[in-house]
Amino acid sequence: MGPYIGSVLGYISSDVLFPHCHRYTYDDEVKELKLCGNLGYSFIVKHMNFEDPKMIDRVIQNSNVVINLVGPRKNIKRLDEYEYANIEIPRRIAAACAKNPGVLRLIHFSAAGCDAKSPSMDLSTKFRGEEAVKNEFPEVTIMRPTTVFGFNDYFLKLILMEREFWYNFNIVYDDCSAKRQPIYVQDVAFAVLNALKMDETRGKTYELGIF
Repeated sequence: MGPYIGSVLGYISSDVLFPHCHRYTYDDEVKELKLCGNLGYSFIVKHMNFEDPKMIDRVIQNSNVVINLVGPRKNIKRLDEYEYANIEIPRRIAAACAKNPGVLRLIHFSAAGCDAKSPSMDLSTKFRGEEAVKNEFPEVTIMRPTTVFGFNDYFLKLILMEREFWYNFNIVYDDCSAKRQPIYVQDVAFAVLNALKMDETRGKTYELGIF
């Protein structure tokens, strides 16, 4: 999602910084970031360490807008890993933004369906993460997208890989009772841009999806 939001902000001549902690800089997710500066400039911060408060301060030092897209890796299974990605890192980012007078807006990405009582470790910790961020930065704008799809994303890639392997068939693992409302990543990016333009979005939470 980062490249699309970055490209929209770059289109209006913003300088965009992308801190990341991917193991390899030639990962597709990292390579895409190099191309989205557009009219602005894109800077890629490698080996981001969220354990170091000074590094977080340094990354946002000259920023007036901070967008948190940090989320758990797709292969994690333990509750403490979800808590670190969904609660602790967002709290540290929000705290750094609160003490930096230059940061005017904070956009925090959560997820549709997040709830403190959710049986999902991801959704329950995302809700607690929202509360932690609001405690540090009350004027945060929270985005709760549904399943986001776009070029080279995991959602579509898995479907296409299955169709290729099973000769145009997809495997059904359950009773198909789960419902999804996918939203195009470009629409999410423009929602962020519109939120930054509209001052009344401060301190609000928005559900992003096709309802």
